[in-house]
Amino acid sequence: MSGAARSGIRVPLTALAAALTLLVLIAVISPGGGDDADPSSRSAGRAGTLALYSWLGADGLGLPVHRISGGFDLGDTDLLVVAEPTVSFTDAEIDTVDHFLRAGGELLLAVDGPAIPVAQLLLDRVGVDVSRSVAAGNAVPVQPLDPGGRVARVAVGDGVALGTSARTVPLLERDGKAVLVGTAVGSGRAYVLGSPYPLSNVGLEPRRGDADGLVLALLERSRGGRVGFDEVHHGEGASGGAGAVLSGPVGTAGLLAGLVLLALLGVNGRRLGRPVPAGDPARVPSAQEFVAAMARLHERSSRLGGVAERYASELKERVGAAAGVEPALDDEAFVDRLRGFGDTRSEAVADALARARTLAGGRPGDDALLALAREVDAAERAFGPAASGTMPP
Repeated sequence: MSGAARSGIRVPLTALAAALTLLVLIAVISPGGGDDADPSSRSAGRAGTLALYSWLGADGLGLPVHRISGGFDLGDTDLLVVAEPTVSFTDAEIDTVDHFLRAGGELLLAVDGPAIPVAQLLLDRVGVDVSRSVAAGNAVPVQPLDPGGRVARVAVGDGVALGTSARTVPLLERDGKAVLVGTAVGSGRAYVLGSPYPLSNVGLEPRRGDADGLVLALLERSRGGRVGFDEVHHGEGASGGAGAVLSGPVGTAGLLAGLVLLALLGVNGRRLGRPVPAGDPARVPSAQEFVAAMARLHERSSRLGGVAERYASELKERVGAAAGVEPALDDEAFVDRLRGFGDTRSEAVADALARARTLAGGRPGDDALLALAREVDAAERAFGPAASGTMPP
């Protein structure tokens, strides 16, 4: 590329790099469009449950953790985590949870005031009532939750108190109000937490309490270690899915970057590869040009014998056409048929064919192939203008 061409493309490339850098900075420093209020396991904001998902999975305890999105299928789940749902449950989904619990599954449902209307059908099905609000602070066990005594206090945010009945057992209390209750449903058990805070990225920090111990205690009571995080009721249903994460600033930055790149290519009209050198497309290359081109094509692999083989075939085709001899014959029979045209001409063809076969079995260099090209051309010319010509492409 010439200096002028490099100078001409440097300015738009610099502008593109600057635009991309600006877009990345915007995506990083922007508040994320309410990301701190997103409770999903994909969110790294304050309310998100990404830390819990990672800690339970490959980055921590190594449990088989997965996200439930697209369809509400609980077949591979032992413990279902529903943290502050934002999309209401359908009747069919409530039946799915009920069947899951009665078959021995475990449910951990965390709700606060705004999530109550969304989760009301599920609360009704497991038989848990919401009584009144609870202020943020420390909740303490009403009874030992685990033999190891890992749960002494659990920090909760502003949430709701849960009513107790003959079906429910209070497990955590805040100011005498139950904020965590358990209830049996068939062979399984549902745990309802009146504040999503202990499961959040912020609330799970050890310095804020024993939320990690609480999760471990509930896991030990479940029938298995397969943990499913419900993302269907965070908007990842059949019409959402994991692609919904691209609706934030990162997706916007990527879209704008693509538009900038397309605009750059359109305005400058540049190819994505090197331009083809100007030339006469109707011109047939000479034999030497053909051999040189084939040599360049095969120089990296060093398999140049095919060039000599192709040259032998071309010799038999052209001489055979001029002498009326079938080129498909083997070399010895082909030369024998040429004896009637004189020993000198037939021996020249025999020598050229022998040299071509020898080179075809090895790794000839450019000089050897050029010498063969001259020898073949001389042998073809000996049979007259009908036989001489250039190597076909």
